[in-house]
Amino acid sequence: MVRRGEQMKKAELARWSLIALHHVNGVGWHTINKCYQAGWEPGKPFTTAIIKQLEKMRVSSKVLQRMEKSQIPETITRLKQELKNQNIRTMTILDDDYPLLLKEIVQPPWVLYFRGRIELLQKPILAVIGSRRPTPYGQKTTRQLVPDLVAAGYVIVSGMAYGIDTTAHVATMKAGGETIAVLGSGINVVYPKSNRRIYQEIVRTGLVLSEMPINTQPNRGVFPQRNRIISGLSSGCVVIEAGEKSGTLITADYALEEGREVFAVPGPIDATQSKGTLKLIKQGAKCVTSAQDILEEFSISLPVSSSNHQQKKEIPSLEDRILQQMDHQPIPLEKLYEAIMEECSFSEFQQALFSLEMKGLIRQLPGMKILAE
Repeated sequence: MVRRGEQMKKAELARWSLIALHHVNGVGWHTINKCYQAGWEPGKPFTTAIIKQLEKMRVSSKVLQRMEKSQIPETITRLKQELKNQNIRTMTILDDDYPLLLKEIVQPPWVLYFRGRIELLQKPILAVIGSRRPTPYGQKTTRQLVPDLVAAGYVIVSGMAYGIDTTAHVATMKAGGETIAVLGSGINVVYPKSNRRIYQEIVRTGLVLSEMPINTQPNRGVFPQRNRIISGLSSGCVVIEAGEKSGTLITADYALEEGREVFAVPGPIDATQSKGTLKLIKQGAKCVTSAQDILEEFSISLPVSSSNHQQKKEIPSLEDRILQQMDHQPIPLEKLYEAIMEECSFSEFQQALFSLEMKGLIRQLPGMKILAE
């Protein structure tokens, strides 16, 4: 019992040693990798020999000083308390429950920070991603596909960005499913800010996680890193809409490199948001027109109740009907309401607009005009 207790203490020291190093400003994935190459192990000190080796690897003296300071017990204790105060938990690559699929990628995260239900990482996961500026067609398609994927037992992972990502999260929760949001910022930094309510709901019912140290602000450089985690957690990646040069295609590329299934929804050949998906289909991604096209690649069939539901005539939601009236040109609020006023009260119309704005699908402009994002 004494020996087992000592082993547990060593393991705990090692994981917090790695977390503290991960929090050092200027230390990213590659620097930690250099530490391992130089002979360092989590929980062990940076010896003179290791420091000299890291200097040969061009790690600056300032960074080395911060790295050494990070291993001081008082520094680790303060970090532990700070994370605890913010209700932020951690997982490291040293932990037994680290996701096996994620560990298989070329650069698995050393540390993950999370809020919510970490057990979701042990369930079957599919990524659903797409344009930040989707068309109504893309939004509708996402809402059609996601409930069936949920019914088949999949957890849906996406990046909580504007557009398709947000729609995938919301559609999953609306269908009673479980969703994971992988952030391109610190776990305590909600981006975009308009998704705060969605963030809070995912924390309550699903899982929000990030590789970035706490307080990290979003920037272009971190999103490609975030994308490798989305694909790395997933058995397959479903691309709804994507421009010819978009971050969505970066995620799809990661998925292909990692040997994961890639699926793409076709769209009009002259639509900007279809250029990326059509390119993926040309390159060999499976063309998707229904959830069953995805599920059959994993030898899964839709539940009977879900199949019957698909055969029923679908009644568009009020939000869908509003989006159908818009074509990415500003439309006066009054004119928009006139187009659907027989279907709802003005109060219901306003609530639907608020919901669409929270999802990042529309934007209110000066002069009482609405623009689809």
